[in-house]
Amino acid sequence: MKFNSLLVLAFVSLSTRIFAANTQPDDSYYNDYADDGAIYSPYSGIDSSVDTSYMQPPANQNTFSGRSASAAKPYLIPNKFYFEYLGSMDLKGGNGHLSATNAVITLPFVDPTQTGFGSWRFDAKAAVRLTWLNSKGDQVIDESELYTILTNFSAARQIGNSGQLIIGVAPEISTDFDVWTFRDVYISGYAAYATKVNDSFSFAAGLAYVPQYVDRFVVPFFRFNWQATPVWEVALSDARFSVTNTASSRFHWGPFLQWGGKTWTVNRHRSTQRLRWTSYSLGMGSSIDLTPNHETKVLLTADIGFTFGNEARFKTKDNKHTLEKYEYDEGLYLRLGVDVQF
Repeated sequence: MKFNSLLVLAFVSLSTRIFAANTQPDDSYYNDYADDGAIYSPYSGIDSSVDTSYMQPPANQNTFSGRSASAAKPYLIPNKFYFEYLGSMDLKGGNGHLSATNAVITLPFVDPTQTGFGSWRFDAKAAVRLTWLNSKGDQVIDESELYTILTNFSAARQIGNSGQLIIGVAPEISTDFDVWTFRDVYISGYAAYATKVNDSFSFAAGLAYVPQYVDRFVVPFFRFNWQATPVWEVALSDARFSVTNTASSRFHWGPFLQWGGKTWTVNRHRSTQRLRWTSYSLGMGSSIDLTPNHETKVLLTADIGFTFGNEARFKTKDNKHTLEKYEYDEGLYLRLGVDVQF
């Protein structure tokens, strides 16, 4: 059996486990039920089209403040899952169109509330992402099946009464598996300071090394969560800006603007190249709590909007020179997911 078939079977098996248990199901953008004591709401998924979940601290930091930790959290059970659709997008200046479908599932390795050493707490998780490209017309992108396997290992240490130092590393494999080189493996790293300023505002700021997205050695990043009014929350993540209405305890909604990107190593025209996809999406997002009055929250999330600034770029294997570039018009953006918060 081909490797991609085995991977799809494993993905379906993990997805089935989500729906097989009612309390055991990453960037899913509306994580409005963060555990008490968390520095800020943890990133809730692997993102729309960019994998930045490794920039997050462990989700529950109750042990840092001297209080007893909450009950142990399940792990080695998939807890986030979503499908995403972009398209159909017409090729600018040519005859052709493209649509893309993403399927993502995440799996925590450890319980960060129970795993640590001294004043440090550790977190580890993995994600599998499958991307299908459907390209038709005179100018066709032949790469139809693309894969990403992402792991994230992070450590957090309390600083003062409300701050955290967060460091971590995130190995990633992104490829079509038609070619295999050491360039398929990306090693990202990051360091950040996160703090809860008051009951309504928290932020994190730091530096990250993300070679699959940015050519510079390190880049700064900043994110915040602000409860601007009793019913409106404003948030900036690494790839998404959102304004969310939280008037209802179960149903949240609001507009968003996000950036998406991904890079894979591919075999094209009998040579090893890099395929980099970038796009933006604007729309309305929502989430509904399917388990009110329960400690475990099961959220059904949905986004609808449109994409713009869509571009597929083929680069040399060293990522320095562009070989081909395709720009696409606006297209439909849809996302549907399940987010389980233990």
